[in-house]
Amino acid sequence: MDRLKRSEGGFTLIELVIALALVAVVLISASNLLINFGRFSASVVKSEASLMGTTLGAFEEIVSRITAANEVTIPAANFSAPSIDIRISPAGAPANSSHASDVYHTYWKNGNQIQYKTNTGSAPAYGSGVGTVIATEITSLSFTRPGTDKNTINVILEAQSASGPTNSTSKEHLETTVVMRSRSAV
Repeated sequence: MDRLKRSEGGFTLIELVIALALVAVVLISASNLLINFGRFSASVVKSEASLMGTTLGAFEEIVSRITAANEVTIPAANFSAPSIDIRISPAGAPANSSHASDVYHTYWKNGNQIQYKTNTGSAPAYGSGVGTVIATEITSLSFTRPGTDKNTINVILEAQSASGPTNSTSKEHLETTVVMRSRSAV
């Protein structure tokens, strides 16, 4: 009977110490898992945000230049990769001006990058060296004119990035149809 009464009295000090040690090990393991998961999630979100930021920035720049363009040329033979030449006349320039003060913006895909070059004068900027990189990890870039409307241009941009501890891929697909304000189109 003495033995039965002692077990009803509660836990011994050694049992409490062992239980607390086990609980501490479980809590430490759980907190390490949560911290590692948080770091993994942060790196994935950061890489996706970075890819989206640069891709969207390049896309919006091209679209805004096309919208403001007087003339847009999609050269087939100038580059082996997709490209576009955008001519913008200064505000207030007459339609019959010599175009000497026009600004030409050329965008093209080179490898996995979008490059950009500007030239003022009467000719597009291509053929004069390497351009400025405005976006990387680009998988596809295309410019087309749907139908017979020379003032309408379809722009499609795709990007893909492998990132994070598991090299998971982030993909972006941006597509729009732009109507330029042009006085003439080629």
